[in-house]
Amino acid sequence: HDAIRCFSFNSTGSFKGLYNLKPILNAIQTRHRISFSYLKFQEDKAKVREDFCPLLLREYLGRWYVCGNFMNSEHLFTFGLDRMSLLNISVETFIPILDNPASMFDSVIGVSMMEPVTVELAFSCKQAMYIKTLPLHRSQEIVSETGDEVVFRLFVAPNYELVQRILMYGFEVRVLKPASLVEEIKGILTETLEYYK
Repeated sequence: HDAIRCFSFNSTGSFKGLYNLKPILNAIQTRHRISFSYLKFQEDKAKVREDFCPLLLREYLGRWYVCGNFMNSEHLFTFGLDRMSLLNISVETFIPILDNPASMFDSVIGVSMMEPVTVELAFSCKQAMYIKTLPLHRSQEIVSETGDEVVFRLFVAPNYELVQRILMYGFEVRVLKPASLVEEIKGILTETLEYYK
């Protein structure tokens, strides 16, 4: 089709683990437990995970994740499909612990769930134009605006993904609140400068 040539998607190529997407979606819809082997990036050996109740599939930055809980637990976990192998759909079913699993991520950028906090970010006026038209999060609001910077307030989890997004803007952004996030960003930037000495 000629229309296909009118679109270009930012893709780095094939996604490892994409073959797990359809069977996991089916398990979510039919409420069947799953088991799989999972290899964390920082570990050498995969661990078998059994009796997992998949509630939701979530995409972030080109990766797919399955979110859910293990039987007899209400603690929520997120697993990257690209690190899963030996997926098995069980005949055993489950009762979902949440009516609306997507609400787990209402205050989350990315996939790492944490208690949300009020975050204030001061962007340069130049960068603020982009942040206004493509908000970082749905809770985003403008606190103040001057000739030098625009301060935005968000209510989000202070997770790894938020830190990565902030770092992505370099000198165009400054964290104002909370103090713990200010110190975390300062520490990362200080450590980064050491690499260039």
